[in-house]
Amino acid sequence: WRELIERYELIAQASHEMLAAARHEDWESVARLEDACAALIDELRDVAPKEQLGRNEQRRRVALLRKILADDAQIRARAEPWLQALE
Repeated sequence: WRELIERYELIAQASHEMLAAARHEDWESVARLEDACAALIDELRDVAPKEQLGRNEQRRRVALLRKILADDAQIRARAEPWLQALE
């Protein structure tokens, strides 16, 4: 389970770095980090079927997923300002 949680943590870290780059309008870094996230997600898919999570690990996974999704929402809001206008 450690390997699985480590992958989620690495994805969350990359997501946070993507958000920081988006805040600075450094879209080249956002794209580079997005590629790195895609590679980590591929690794996660390889690890996930092999790992069973306990209750605490499942909670940690859900917390990391929520963080990743929150970062993603902020990145999208910055990348697509017209979406904010529609809201």
